[in-house]
Amino acid sequence: MKIGSMKSGSRANAQAILANTLARDDDLPSVVELISKRLAEIDTPQTHVARQAGFQSLQMVNMIKSGKHRLPADRIVPLAEALDIAPEHLLRVWFNDYHPAFFETIRKHLGPTFNQGE
Repeated sequence: MKIGSMKSGSRANAQAILANTLARDDDLPSVVELISKRLAEIDTPQTHVARQAGFQSLQMVNMIKSGKHRLPADRIVPLAEALDIAPEHLLRVWFNDYHPAFFETIRKHLGPTFNQGE
């Protein structure tokens, strides 16, 4: 049975299994490492970074930084801009951490386009 024809619960399980079949690329930092490093390097209050990235409170940034919460996909670009990180780099790191199988597929098919800047 194709994933697209499964019920939503079965599809979620299949996607979770697929996402965990490949290990992350250890040559890239984790989302936690990258965000923590940039927050330590920049001279901008974390409350300002949180607001600029569209978060309602600093607590969300702290939870992402500590690994207690995942970075939502819709906050990748705003957070990258707030931290002065190339958005495509944070996107690569995000996929590598949260969806390594998809990351590998994207890298395989987009090649230099997606791997640029590594």
